[in-house]
Amino acid sequence: MLRLAAATLAAVGLSGPAIAHAQVIGPDVASYQHPSGFSIDWGAANATGGAAFAFVKATEGTGYTNPYFRGDFAAVHARGMARGAYHFARPSLAGGSATAQADYFVRVAGKLGARGDLPPVLDLEVTGGLKPAQLTAWVSTWLKRVKATTGRTPMVYVSPYFWTHSMGNSTAFRSYYLWVASWSSRPPTALPGGWSRYTFWQYTNAGKVAGISGRVDLSAFNGTVAALWALANGAPAPVPAPAPTPSPVPAPAPAPAPVPAPAPTPAPAPTPEPSPSPAPAPAPAPSPSYSELSRLDLIRALYQQSRSTLEPGASGAGVAAAQQVLGLPRTGTFTPSMAASLLAWQRSHGVHAAGVLDPRTWWAMIAVTHRQHHHRND
Repeated sequence: MLRLAAATLAAVGLSGPAIAHAQVIGPDVASYQHPSGFSIDWGAANATGGAAFAFVKATEGTGYTNPYFRGDFAAVHARGMARGAYHFARPSLAGGSATAQADYFVRVAGKLGARGDLPPVLDLEVTGGLKPAQLTAWVSTWLKRVKATTGRTPMVYVSPYFWTHSMGNSTAFRSYYLWVASWSSRPPTALPGGWSRYTFWQYTNAGKVAGISGRVDLSAFNGTVAALWALANGAPAPVPAPAPTPSPVPAPAPAPAPVPAPAPTPAPAPTPEPSPSPAPAPAPAPSPSYSELSRLDLIRALYQQSRSTLEPGASGAGVAAAQQVLGLPRTGTFTPSMAASLLAWQRSHGVHAAGVLDPRTWWAMIAVTHRQHHHRND
């Protein structure tokens, strides 16, 4: 098993936090990766970026289809990469909601029976107001319906926090594959729901892949390339094209007899060079900063973080978004002074005072920012 450092990731055009045991890596994409209609260069993502697979958002609820799904899904397959499709769940108490969403997903994504197709995925991030027992029943219905209509065992994408708190840490789903969202440099040691292993591990939401605009989620497959393709309907792993055989090089013609060189002319004595002036000391590198986001972009940035927990010492765009809510300089670094400001903000907004950015705090920040946005537009 290869050890993959950040420098190695960067060298192949794919970067994110250095992870301890990254073997087979790929992104998951949605319409967000197509700003202003930007097309993903899947050839670059595969050849330069080193992506071995990709998941593409297909549907959400019963009324949204990713307009780029079909194009991306076909392009991933054409590049010889394993591909997967996922459905963003919108749980509801409405009768037949889970079955309707399962059928809607299958109508768009198909039965995923081609060689190279990974299992269908349920992206579980919101409760829709359902209590754990209700949500557990909803999820079970969706998974069983998709399995019955496609013949594939589905996979659940979820964070340990969400599963523990919103699904009551149910152990009834261990027969399904697990795609765990845990943004860290090391895979989670304790899995929720009684799962003994994960199939995919999403380790960052801020990766960079050649051919894809902006930041993107990156995941590692828990196995070898051959195991990945076995999961993709038993398709054989792509074999690299053999290197071309070089053409024989003709023997060179015999060299002509050498011509005697003229006697050398003595070189003039060199003029001594002046002593160089000492080089100026390099200017200190500027501290990173993040531009102020519009209200809607800020809400999106907070939502992207809403299933994560960040503590002092963390850094990145998520920290910068929280700093904007707190009215602090947007350095992107979670300092002790930021922790003190956050603690005061949590107390004043009725959030448990922990001094860390956890899901409850992210959602409180989203609510506050959303209210400010509407007040400004009233």
